[in-house]
Amino acid sequence: GVFGAGTEKAVSQFQGRNGLEKTGIADQATQSALFSEDAVKSIKPYQIKISIDDQRVYVYSPDDSDNYSILVKTFVCSTGTRDHPTPLGTFTNTGPGARWHYFKKFDCWAQYAWYVDGDIMIHSVLYSEADESTLRRGSVSALGKRASHGCIRLSVEDAQWIYNNCASGTTVVVY
Repeated sequence: GVFGAGTEKAVSQFQGRNGLEKTGIADQATQSALFSEDAVKSIKPYQIKISIDDQRVYVYSPDDSDNYSILVKTFVCSTGTRDHPTPLGTFTNTGPGARWHYFKKFDCWAQYAWYVDGDIMIHSVLYSEADESTLRRGSVSALGKRASHGCIRLSVEDAQWIYNNCASGTTVVVY
């Protein structure tokens, strides 16, 4: 029942997305738009951009105009090798998978699997078993270099951040 600063900001952002004057006041026009079938839904809190050249994952949040221009996180990663490249493009059918993911073809495990495109995921460095004591140190030292079969590897802490903070449907741009 409290209309505070956060609610005012959300109303203002909704108004902007729906072509209304950004007053932050839930007037009749705003409420009509809000309950309309044509209402433009809210945007996701983050957008992920992955640079193959830089071997970095950049996480952006939206500015007041709903453009993803505010850099909030930068992670060192390992993308696909030249023989097994990470696919380029914009992906929206994304989201969290398993806490521990087994790669049968490679007989290894990773933590915090987060799907980007089909079997291409953002995930942690590799393990021999679903046990943190079996870390494959080579996958850690490879961070910052092309090293995967197409997935995007991160440190455990960074993969966990993506897993815990990026909702299903978060846009991922690989370039």
